[in-house]
Amino acid sequence: SETLNLWANPAERLEVLEELQRTGRLLPREVTIRPKSDEIRTILFSVEQISWKGEPCLVTSSVDISERKLAEEALSEREQKLNTILNLLPVGISILDQDRKVAYSNDALGKILGTTKEGLSSGKYRNRKYLRADGSEKPAEEFASSRVFAEKTALYDIITGIVKEDAQTVWTNVSAVP
Repeated sequence: SETLNLWANPAERLEVLEELQRTGRLLPREVTIRPKSDEIRTILFSVEQISWKGEPCLVTSSVDISERKLAEEALSEREQKLNTILNLLPVGISILDQDRKVAYSNDALGKILGTTKEGLSSGKYRNRKYLRADGSEKPAEEFASSRVFAEKTALYDIITGIVKEDAQTVWTNVSAVP
């Protein structure tokens, strides 16, 4: 295949040729090529050895995914920057998914609550309790997050006491946005 001669990484080309010889096929994989324009491109490349009219043939497929790869890299870089910023804040932040499980939390939230990110995402707290501003126990349906899911409106400055695993109470000012 002409594509095999355009590869930018000779070691990658050799690896693919060895796999083709060994198995007769190549599952889709990302490879870098350098076409005549001399601009390095990323393609999704696959090969299948078949028999056609009694003769062995190679069927190849290649799709240029260069733009997608650039977009993914830019998105990953922005995500890393945002994560760095969120972890610098002294404010606890969490994002809940549709099932009301913690999909993201910053480092400050774990410190405030005295738990790890894994502890937050698992949602399993043996001794954790939540309190209303008057000190009485707060049922789950009164949590700011529960109310936001139910009412579909933002809530601000909800005073909530959290009795941590070590029995210490931390008073928080919670805001939640759908």
